[in-house]
Amino acid sequence: LALGVVFGAMGAGLGSALVTWLGRVGIPARNDQLYFFFSGPRLLPSVSLGNVVAAFLAVLAVSAISTLYPALVATRVSPVKAMGQDE
Repeated sequence: LALGVVFGAMGAGLGSALVTWLGRVGIPARNDQLYFFFSGPRLLPSVSLGNVVAAFLAVLAVSAISTLYPALVATRVSPVKAMGQDE
């Protein structure tokens, strides 16, 4: 969960900085199909605080859920038996 907090915050910060920068610079439409999909000569993406918080919470939820199974398996093995194996 701690890794999810640290790297989720880093990813949210770097991702929102990248999208903010692309919103200022724009992504050029280099052909007619992109011009159609972008509805103009440039795509200007934006990010809101709600999207950043939702993505961060999703990362935390996945981090927490992904640790449940290994923790359950670890609780079923006694420490003496786990330390006694040669693997």
